[in-house]
Amino acid sequence: MLKHWVVIYVAIAVIAALVLLGVNFWLAFTAVLVVKLGLDAWGAINVRSNYYMNVLSKGAGGEKAVALSFDDGPVNGGTAEILDILKAHQVPAAFFFIGNRAAKAPALVRRAHDEGHLIGNHSYAHQTLFDLLPAARMKQELQKANDAIEAAAGVKPRLFRPPYGVTNPMLARAVKAGQFIPVG
Repeated sequence: MLKHWVVIYVAIAVIAALVLLGVNFWLAFTAVLVVKLGLDAWGAINVRSNYYMNVLSKGAGGEKAVALSFDDGPVNGGTAEILDILKAHQVPAAFFFIGNRAAKAPALVRRAHDEGHLIGNHSYAHQTLFDLLPAARMKQELQKANDAIEAAAGVKPRLFRPPYGVTNPMLARAVKAGQFIPVG
């Protein structure tokens, strides 16, 4: 499994080796930088890569199973219908709620929890540029979402699903600081 920190060390070693072999430093640096940035982008958008942090993206193995999860709720006119279907078929699921929506529809969050579904955090506002926030601001977003979800359902989420499925070093720091379990 390719990790961000390993790529950094390998990049430094490759640059040093190329320079020792007589390649111009700036040419070696530029070439390695382009490759590293490509790997960084791949790791950011491929949540299952575990490039920046370990993310749960599949079961432990063994038996064949399907896990249902729903993001971006609760949504009036959608979440209740999903809960009705799951209840009718006695199917458990995971709901990754957005904090500001949980604050506006606490009864749906409470219902999902009361019906035995896992409740996770999907940030407070799911803003477009969430991935560019500093780690401290991301941590605040996650805590604010947890507070809204806990106020609604009485449960403090430990699971966190990154908005847009994008990870990066800042998010890894925020997730670690908040002691979340990241889920893909």
